[in-house]
Formats: sequence, structure tokens, C-alpha cells
Amino acid sequence: MLRKSKPSPQNQGFTLIELMIAILLAAIVIGATMAFLFSTVKSNIENIKMTRMNQELRAVMTLMTDEIKRAGFSTAASGASAMIDELAWNAGDDCLSYAYQTTSVADPTVSVKSFKLDSGSGVILYNEGNSGLCGGTALNDPDIVSVTDFETEIVFPGFGGASLAQVTVSLAGQTLHRGSVLSERTITEVIRVRNELPQ
Repeated sequence: MLRKSKPSPQNQGFTLIELMIAILLAAIVIGATMAFLFSTVKSNIENIKMTRMNQELRAVMTLMTDEIKRAGFSTAASGASAMIDELAWNAGDDCLSYAYQTTSVADPTVSVKSFKLDSGSGVILYNEGNSGLCGGTALNDPDIVSVTDFETEIVFPGFGGASLAQVTVSLAGQTLHRGSVLSERTITEVIRVRNELPQ
């Protein structure tokens, strides 16, 4: 007669219950890891979008600041006051226009330029023609930042023999992520435009 040998404790496998518990624990750990990974990726995408929005707004503001500082430059007394008078804000059009002399005294050429908010597309338009009309080339990419507000305040304090203007420019923009507003930012710059008139 053959005798059945009992399996030794070393040769026993896992029971079905033990396998199911192990699979459940592994699924919980993997799920938590995946949720953390997706959260990190989403946060990284949002941070990149906000950084790009800040860079885009800052780049537009820097160009505007540099250009507006040139307003009114002229080598002739009459030209200087006339050109600083070109510095104007049209609130109805969201348009800032200005002028400066682009060539020498012998051959004076006045360049009238402007910045305008196109609220329909969320871009700042730059016109570098001599017409003084608002409109022109888009300075920002609306996919990166949609400019929602463009405000300017111009003060002419006037001191002695200098023609002076203080221009406060505010730009507000937002960036979207999956159709909803991810972030909004407003930047403001105070620009002093000075042109000393010859005595």
C-alpha cells in the first residue's frame, strides 16, 4: 500500500485569500502612486503656463515702457513740446499714441506710434507707422496670455524749462487651462517722459 506524504510547510503555496489581499494592496499602492504622478504633472503644466503668462506680460510691458520713454524726443524746442503733446490716451479705444523724432535735425522725421488693446482677441496691437491710427501688429500670443485690460493715466506736471509727463500703464492678463481661467495677473509701470527744451 502506498503512503501519502504530507506536504512540508516549506512547499505550501499562497491561498486564494492571501493572493487577493496581496493584489488589493498592490492596486492601492499603484493607484496612490499614479494619482500623485498625475497631480505632479498637472501642477507642472499649470506652473509652466503661469510662468509663460508672466514672461509674456513682462515682455509686452518692457517694450511699451522703452517705447513710451522715447516719446517727445526732439532737438528743436518747438518740436519737443509739439511731440510731447502727441502723448495721448483714448479710453474709448483703449489706445495710447505718442510721437518722437527719428532722424537728425537736418532731416527731421516725426514718427507717430500707438499701443491698443484688441479686447476681442486679447492682444495688444502696436502701430509703428506715421499715421497715428491705433491698430497694427500683435505683441502677445493670446494662447499664452489673453490681455483683459489696458489702462493708462498721463499726468503733465511741467517744471520750468522741461517738458515732462508721467505715464502710468497697467496691463491685466489671464491664462486658460482646459477652458477655465488658470491665473490672472496685473502689472503696472510708472514711466517718466522728459524732454528738456533748449534755452
